[in-house]
Parts: sequence; structure tokens; C-alpha cells
Amino acid sequence: MVWVCRFFVITFLLAMLQGRAADVQKSEKDPSTNSGQTPKKVEPLSDKPTLKSAEVAIHTSGGEKRLDTCLFLTIESKDGKVLARVANAACSELKDQTRLRYTKSSDHKLALDVPAFGEERANCKGFTVKIWQEPAANTKALTPWEFDAKVTLKFADGTTLNADKASISFVDRGEGATAKFSSGE
Repeated sequence: MVWVCRFFVITFLLAMLQGRAADVQKSEKDPSTNSGQTPKKVEPLSDKPTLKSAEVAIHTSGGEKRLDTCLFLTIESKDGKVLARVANAACSELKDQTRLRYTKSSDHKLALDVPAFGEERANCKGFTVKIWQEPAANTKALTPWEFDAKVTLKFADGTTLNADKASISFVDRGEGATAKFSSGE
């Protein structure tokens, strides 16, 4: 009995939705059914491309990043505004997480947080990237890790801005494990 009631309720709701869709289609085709109102054109907030996402692609060219070593990355505009960032990325104490293994010839992409979501493309040109690693405090020996990094800023109109650096080598903590580079635009 309950199933029969549910069936009729669902059927009724679907019929109502189909009728509503037909009314909308009819009003779009025939302006006389639009209650005398003129359809409003929706204007975009800005006709300039705005920042919607950012990512970094990493290709390990030599060595291996330890699982207990975390990556940090900050992207700043020319005037010092933080456009995108990631902290404590690609690190884990779980040794069985192969997706976190940055071994020779492996490729990885990390999505970045974008605190400057909606920033105009013109304000992002010439951005700078700082990438660094921080090993766990109890890490005694670090293994050299060599990689290429490509940062991509993606905009609402489908355009991108890129910055890349090849042959980054992290062997140490602190400044020895920091790389800085900028976009060509």
C-alpha cells in the first residue's frame, strides 16, 4: 500500500514538473503569455576574465620526495596579494598511500586554494610562485628530490596564465628547500 501511494505521488510530481516545463517553453516562444513583463537580460558582473581556480603540476625528474615531507606553495600578484596557495600538501605518515609517492618519472597535480577568487586577469599577470618543503620534525636524513613544476591560473573565460620552472632540487630544509619563479606575462 505504501509503495502504491509513493508511486502516485511521484507520478503526480513528475506530471506537474512536465507541465511547468511546457509552460516555461511556451512563455519563451510566445511573449503574450509572459504576463506583460519584459524579459530581463542578465548582465555579467564584469566583462573582464576573472580568476576561478589554480593548480600546480609536478613531474619528478630524479630522487624521491619523502612521504613525511609536506609541500607548500604561495602565488602572489605583482603587488603582493596572495592569489592562490596550498599548505601541508602531499604528505602523509601512511606508507601505503602510493598516490602520495613522488618517485622518478611520476606526475602529480595539486589543486590550490584561491583566496583571490574573482581577481581580474590583468591583476594576475606577472605573478610569482614560491614553493618549498618542510619535513617532519623527526626526519633525520633527507633524500634529494628533483622535479619540474608548472603553475596554472585558470580564468572564467577559459584563458590561463602559466609559470613553470624545470630542475628544481630540494635537498635540505629552509632556504635550501625553496624555489621562486614567475610567469612570463
